[in-house]
Amino acid sequence: MALAALVLSFALSASVASATEHIMRTQAQATDFDAFDGYVAAFERPYKRGTSEYAQRRALYDKNTKEIALHNARSDRSWTAGVNHLTDRTAAEFAQLLGWKGGPRTATSAGDVSASLLETDVELASSVDWLSKNLTAFSHVANQGGCGSCWAVTSVALLESRYEIANKKFRSFSAQQLVDCVPNEKACGGTGGCDGATVELAMQYVLDNGLSTKHDRPYHGVDHQCKENPELFGGKKKDSEDSSLVQADPSEIEDSARVGGAAEIGLVSFATLPSNKAAPMMQALMEGPVAISVGANDWSFYSSGVFDKCGKGAIINHAVLAVGYGHDKSLSKNYYTIRNSWGGSWGEEGHIRLLRGKTVKEDESYCGTDSNPKEGIACKPYPESVEVCGQCGMLYDSVATKHQQAAGLAGGGDADAAGESTGAIVGSLIRRESRHAKHSEEEQEDGPDDRQEDTASVSDEIDEEEEERRKGRRGTSLEASTEADEEDEDEAEGED
Repeated sequence: MALAALVLSFALSASVASATEHIMRTQAQATDFDAFDGYVAAFERPYKRGTSEYAQRRALYDKNTKEIALHNARSDRSWTAGVNHLTDRTAAEFAQLLGWKGGPRTATSAGDVSASLLETDVELASSVDWLSKNLTAFSHVANQGGCGSCWAVTSVALLESRYEIANKKFRSFSAQQLVDCVPNEKACGGTGGCDGATVELAMQYVLDNGLSTKHDRPYHGVDHQCKENPELFGGKKKDSEDSSLVQADPSEIEDSARVGGAAEIGLVSFATLPSNKAAPMMQALMEGPVAISVGANDWSFYSSGVFDKCGKGAIINHAVLAVGYGHDKSLSKNYYTIRNSWGGSWGEEGHIRLLRGKTVKEDESYCGTDSNPKEGIACKPYPESVEVCGQCGMLYDSVATKHQQAAGLAGGGDADAAGESTGAIVGSLIRRESRHAKHSEEEQEDGPDDRQEDTASVSDEIDEEEEERRKGRRGTSLEASTEADEEDEDEAEGED
């Protein structure tokens, strides 16, 4: 009897334990469903319970939230992961957001030819924060949607912010026009538009043609036929019967703003800065935001903090806007502040802070290999690999612009001064590159003796200009650095 009672007791205990486990599992599943249903409602997803898509999305959500929880459990983390509008997305859908498809860099790019112009003894500001300047351009974070238009959206963010800095007033620009109209004749990463292009291609298009406002050409996030209406955004028709937009003379790139639609928006020139160099980009950031390229494969869960997940050798596939750099005292880490194009609900109100080295040298030595450049650097012939430096490869490709007061604006001295000082670095880059390009064309028509004489003349002229620029540049840079340091001191006093 005692044995039977004992067996019955064990059986009852096992039954109760099994039932309890079943109840707990059911409650956990219900909680998961409730959490996912809350997510579906919060992000206005169309799928319903009982459908195959609902099941697929819930599985993705469950998988990703577990990864988020696992990361956040780490005691040594410098950034926090979180649920956002990408948590139920597939890898293919996330890849659509990575539309940077840049071309391989060559020794003839403006950045490479003029690298020495930026590697001078210039004192860098301790911190730069364009988000604190209350620019209208930064009042709203764009969301590119499912179109791979990060290159176009970033180009517009660069233009709008630099325009406002130079003109002391805001003007919008149309990302949709860039998506529809920027040519990609060398098939850099696809056919352009939502299939990807580059900030450099966008800037060249704007120099040649100008750019309409967001009101005139609102963003739809899909490819449309290009509406070639140059009068709409300040361009001019050719003398011939066709209405194609005017193409500026490449050898006179800095003057193109005065003869085409770019004059209407004050864009003088642009330059690709030296590859994998931190100092030139930081110098350019002292004058205004800078468009950069990054490997963003690991960004989807980012919520806050200083992101340090990218190892050496990122696959470059996304265009974003660098808007400053600084130091996080609570984390004891330096960072770059990056403005993304995935909406304001992602990250730190649409931004991410990427880890910056303790020194410029450390930043520039964090290098690896982009072993699959076809995915992000896809101009034929495809290179087998490229070196990329900085967190997420962010130092590999960066673009800055030079602006002046836009044509037709009633001007004050302050706006003129801003236009003259903004882009001093890239202006010198462009002048040098333009003269080399012009000289290369002329030398094809000259004899050997003429070529040697012309080369010496061009070199002397460039050296004289560079020497004059160096004399005046340190004073300007020190003023910028002093101003930034004073702002830091004022902020510190305010915090105290």
